Amino acid sequence: MPIFRKRSIEIFALSFSLLYVSGAVGDTLSQLRLEYEVLRAEAEKPILELETMYRERLKAIQQESVRNGAPDREAAAGKLLDSIALEEQQPVDPKWSQLSTLQTIFVENREERMVAVAPAVKAVEREFGDRVEILIEQLTREKKLEEAAEAKGLLAEIRGHEEKGEGEPSGSPTPSRPSFDFSEGIFYGARMGDSEEELREALEAQGIEVFRTIEMSRGTKNITADGLNFRVNSDDELYQIYVLGSDAMLPGDLKLEESRVSDFERVIGERARETDGTGDRDKYEMETRYLSIDLLTVATGDDTVFSVMITEK
Repeated sequence: MPIFRKRSIEIFALSFSLLYVSGAVGDTLSQLRLEYEVLRAEAEKPILELETMYRERLKAIQQESVRNGAPDREAAAGKLLDSIALEEQQPVDPKWSQLSTLQTIFVENREERMVAVAPAVKAVEREFGDRVEILIEQLTREKKLEEAAEAKGLLAEIRGHEEKGEGEPSGSPTPSRPSFDFSEGIFYGARMGDSEEELREALEAQGIEVFRTIEMSRGTKNITADGLNFRVNSDDELYQIYVLGSDAMLPGDLKLEESRVSDFERVIGERARETDGTGDRDKYEMETRYLSIDLLTVATGDDTVFSVMITEK
């Protein structure tokens, strides 16, 4: 499925700015809450659309299972329906290959869409946080203390999203550089081939919290921490790392959605080779002694790096 594109985010940001200017005077608490909820929902629309498609497909599988007299399959689809809103998805029995594949597609696309919509969501949070603060000052001056208290509740809700971030843990110590080393194949103290337990111990030693673990197809697991997705295969070996979050801690001065392919070449010390892209993004490949590294750019013709896939050679 296509990722929500940056162009859409730019259009949304422009329309939001116009709305903000037109509505900046005379805000009321109910007005602000309504506008905040509507614009936040609009910013998160690609995620909601994906969840809707996933939910409808699962319901269709349930109905098909009822017709075919397969109550176990119906129950398995029901568990996936119940877990749509959860950060940690319910594991799927491998015998339900259709459900397992469907869940994997949903999880991977939702991760991508969450990152893609983050700039628009954060813009909504910043703007409305500022507007609510102004309203609180106004209500306090007018001695409308009950309304001011309600406004503070809305501000806490907005700031809570803003500080924590969508799908991000709060209160985790930030690891120091260079704990992520491409040349030696060391990632926060873990190496490719390490077991899930060894990976978790290495992350814990760095003060990094694992906040999502997802059972994927063919016995693999996706373990999310610090803006990275660590993938462990059915043999319980770390074999791949997918770097998608723009806040992921990378070595040197590398930063997703800002650094270019040449920056990665400079820091890693290897040349990148352009390969076939995905239609709307260019793709580059690099190799070190231990790793194969795929760089996907933000758009065709723009070599700013959007995501990094690191796989053991």
